[in-house]
Amino acid sequence: MRSTEISLVRWRTQKVFVGREAGYACREFFRLDELDKVEAEITVTIAEEVYSVNSSFFLGMFGDSIRGLGKDRFRSRYHFVGKDISRTLSSGIRHALDRHRPLSAV
Repeated sequence: MRSTEISLVRWRTQKVFVGREAGYACREFFRLDELDKVEAEITVTIAEEVYSVNSSFFLGMFGDSIRGLGKDRFRSRYHFVGKDISRTLSSGIRHALDRHRPLSAV
């Protein structure tokens, strides 16, 4: 299986990652649509200096991957290291899969 590393500081050196549109732009920058089509383990590095990755940004960046791969495949392929975003990760997965929530698919 192919292995890829994504570091958010390669996209922008900021301390707070917010907004769905910014998440979409980050998704495009790292070509996640292409990565989701191949068998690849993806390590997402979030610098310890980052204050926050909010749910809107997370859903913009990873929502399509979660819906396309499903919860279990997403969790087995995407690995998050560095800053602990486990709460954002868990709630983001729930929101992405729940079509009745306002933060689900556009």
